[in-house]
Amino acid sequence: MNKNGFVNIIIIGIIAIIIATAGYFALTRKIAEAPATNQETEIATETDNWETYRNEEYGFKVKVPPQAEVGRIVESDLISVIDNPIFGMKISNLIFVILKDTIIKNEAMEDFKYFENLSENPVETRFVGGEGGAPVIAVTPGSCNKKLIPNNETIITLIYCSGEGGFVTRGLIQDKNMVKNDIFVEHYFSAEEITSWEQPENSPTVNIEEKILSTFRFIE
Repeated sequence: MNKNGFVNIIIIGIIAIIIATAGYFALTRKIAEAPATNQETEIATETDNWETYRNEEYGFKVKVPPQAEVGRIVESDLISVIDNPIFGMKISNLIFVILKDTIIKNEAMEDFKYFENLSENPVETRFVGGEGGAPVIAVTPGSCNKKLIPNNETIITLIYCSGEGGFVTRGLIQDKNMVKNDIFVEHYFSAEEITSWEQPENSPTVNIEEKILSTFRFIE
């Protein structure tokens, strides 16, 4: 093989590598910029006329129905303790607790992880009542249900739990880039809100909460 032929082979090889590399990055970008799902598109259409609440201090925005209550500081129903009340801001029926403080974050994450585990594993309850006073074991799955909210920019996980204490929504908002503070969200339902619903997670209130969270965005 002469020198010119060898050089041509090298040039062809370099061009092939460049084309392959360009194709790889084009494919990964296409995957990263995947179009919204049908569910996200439907929700976006339903929330077009909602108002946008922006919180510059904590760097997020979210859409809420007209006349919804936003911004009022209230005490958490789920992670506050008597000697250490924890506060968040009311956004519609939800309370948003910004997990900036390490102690507050630990409290919230411990609570959330416990109920997340409960949603993934049946609960074994032992009580006396069998023949001769023998313990009876009852497995009660489904006391907590886990759901991911469609949102291209953040990870939003909700846990719905029902029991003697009523019905509770608790959730966690996490930045996919792990730059912003996590946000704990909660809603302790009143008796009036769940009286007519055998499965409260299918109630109109929960439906609206999920739509609100689907519009959540972190901002700079």
